[in-house]
Amino acid sequence: MISELPVRYPFLSNLRANVDSPMNRRGFRYTPCEASRMLPTVSYRNTEYAPYAPRINFEDMNAAVHVNRNGSAITTAKGWRMARANVGVREGDWYYECKIVRGIPSGGHVRVGWARREAPLDAPVGFDGYSYGIRDLSGQKVHMSRPKDFLEENFEEGDVVGLRICLPSLDVQRGLTEDPVVRARDLIRDRIPIRFKNQLWFEQFDYQPTKDMEELMNPSPGAKACTPPKTLPNSLIKVYKNGKYVGTPWEDLFAFLPPASRPLATAGGRELDDGTLGYYPAVSVFRGAIVETNFGPDWLAPPDVEDISGMRPLCERYNEQIAEDITYDIVDEVGLLFTKVPGVDDATAAPGVAAEGGENGGLVKEEIKEMVMEDE
Repeated sequence: MISELPVRYPFLSNLRANVDSPMNRRGFRYTPCEASRMLPTVSYRNTEYAPYAPRINFEDMNAAVHVNRNGSAITTAKGWRMARANVGVREGDWYYECKIVRGIPSGGHVRVGWARREAPLDAPVGFDGYSYGIRDLSGQKVHMSRPKDFLEENFEEGDVVGLRICLPSLDVQRGLTEDPVVRARDLIRDRIPIRFKNQLWFEQFDYQPTKDMEELMNPSPGAKACTPPKTLPNSLIKVYKNGKYVGTPWEDLFAFLPPASRPLATAGGRELDDGTLGYYPAVSVFRGAIVETNFGPDWLAPPDVEDISGMRPLCERYNEQIAEDITYDIVDEVGLLFTKVPGVDDATAAPGVAAEGGENGGLVKEEIKEMVMEDE
C-alpha cells in the first residue's frame, strides 16, 4: 500500500521510514551530533540531517510512519501513529497549518494538534494529557482520549487546518514552579555522545509520563484524588479551517516546566529543563491517510482574522532554536573550562585540563562509547 502512494501523490516520492538511528530505545532521546573544533572542551555539538528547515523530525516519529524526503508529508499503513516537528515552542504566539491530502472520504483518518515530549508516538494526538488534537471525524477536539464536540463537521481531503498556540512568557511560567533550578533559569543538558552504526548521536534521558498524569487520565477506583496539574495562564489553542477562524477548543494548557515534566529517575534521569520542553506541532495518521504540513511563511490558506498581528509562523522559530542551542553550547564550554577535576594535579594534568585549584579548568574527555542495540 505504501509503495503505491507516490504513483497517485508524486510529492510523496522517495518515501522514507525513520532514519537508521537508536531512537526507539525507551526512556532515551537521540539527536545527531558531530565533533566541533570550536568547542575544544565540550567537543561535540548538535547537527541535523538535510533538509535544514522546519519539518517532521526524522528522529521523533514512530517507526511505522513514512515521510517524504523534505519532511513535509507523512503517512502510514498501520493504525494510529504520530510524528512531531523538529521545532518546539515554549512561549509566544505561533502558527502552522496542515493540508489533508488523503483522508475522509477516500480512507484513513487524521488528527493534528500540539504535543509535548511525553506524548507517545504509537498513539494519536490527544491520547493523553500531554497533547491536544483535532479529529477529522466531526471536527471533534480530543484530550486525554476524550472526544468532545467542537466544529461538528468533518475535516476532509483538500481542507487546510490551521493551528495556533499562545503561551505566556517563560518568566511567568517559572513563577508557577517551586523548582529552584528552573526558577534560576538554569538549563541543564544531560547528554553524552555515542557512536551507533558509524554515526554520532547525543544520548540523553527523555521526559516520561508521570503517574499523576496517568491517574488523572484513568483514575483508579477508590484511589485518592491526585492534585490537578498546573496550567498556564492566558494560554490557548485556536483552530482555523481553510483560513477561517472556527474556534478556541482549549484554554489554560497544562504547564510543562519541571516538576510537570521529568525523566525516569529509576533510569538515572534528573528533574531538569534541558531546553527541549514545550509544545510541538504533532500529526497523527491512520491506515493510509496523508497529511502535508506547512510551517510558513507562505500559507496555503492565510488566516482571515484581524487578531494575527502578534502571530508568528513556526519557520521563524527554527532559526531561534538553532541560536539557542549555540548559546547553550557556549555556556557549557565556559562552564567546563572552569570546572576543576578532583584528584588531578598540575604536574600530571593533560593539556587543557586544570588540576583542582588551578587557574584554568576543564573536564577530562572520555572516550566515546560504541552503542550496541539488542534485538527486541
